[in-house]
Amino acid sequence: MHGSVVLISGGLGNQLFEYCFYLYLRKRFPDVRFVMNASYYKRYSKHTGFELDNLFDIGEDQMDRRDLYTLPHLCARGIRPLYRFLLKRGVYFDETCSDMSRPAGYYDGYWVSCRYYEQVRDEFNASFKASVLAGVHDLDIYRRIVDCNSCFIHVRRGDYVGHGKYLDLSSTDYYRNAVNHVLERRNDISWFIFSDDIPWCLEHMGELVKDATFVEYPSQNPIGDMLLMAGCTVGGIIANSTFSWWGGLLGKDDRMLLVPDRYYTHETVDYDYPSSWVRIATGWQPV
Repeated sequence: MHGSVVLISGGLGNQLFEYCFYLYLRKRFPDVRFVMNASYYKRYSKHTGFELDNLFDIGEDQMDRRDLYTLPHLCARGIRPLYRFLLKRGVYFDETCSDMSRPAGYYDGYWVSCRYYEQVRDEFNASFKASVLAGVHDLDIYRRIVDCNSCFIHVRRGDYVGHGKYLDLSSTDYYRNAVNHVLERRNDISWFIFSDDIPWCLEHMGELVKDATFVEYPSQNPIGDMLLMAGCTVGGIIANSTFSWWGGLLGKDDRMLLVPDRYYTHETVDYDYPSSWVRIATGWQPV
């Protein structure tokens, strides 16, 4: 008996939301067996692949090892009466397409919502591997971050530049507006910049924030960047990326966290941010 299956896909930020959703389902339906399936990564290359088992204490009984991306399984998953397949399209929270009154056979979506994390925060934090946390907290850069009035800036370029769908925030007024918002309230900030394109940031962000530290986490471990952002004491400027959502969610609740008012070039999505996060104008308008 495989139980109800939560399909895992996407990059690390999305995987963490999917893991929260998995924990939420276990909590809501304690008599139902839920498992995760990561066979997506056997077929599709996405960022650094399946990361959850490197970060959390996940038992073998929590994983479904079938390859659900073979043709027979893809066909079977589409037969709603047989499998009661609950499909969540898109990456944002929308109660209208998520009937949670009873468990489904399969759950496919990113489940991006702070509501799931808030309901399973204790379980989520408790399942982190101690070695992962220690590996970051022992870094000199982490000690620098927690010992000053630190604020992170996350700049995602890479696959967003010229993408067409996702807004390239580095070409908008967002970062300037967000930095000004912080400086109007604090004048003692130590800036730490995280990005998948540090050379671009060195060339273009230095004029915006003086004496910034450009962070290149050793071994290019993405969870390291997330935990370093989470350690920033004042807060941070989050990109249109679930990756830096977690730099905000994993830190203290009383920090100043800023998010863009637009994610996409041709679509407006009302993301389910925590109520304390501040939306900042990008200044971008569709052509």
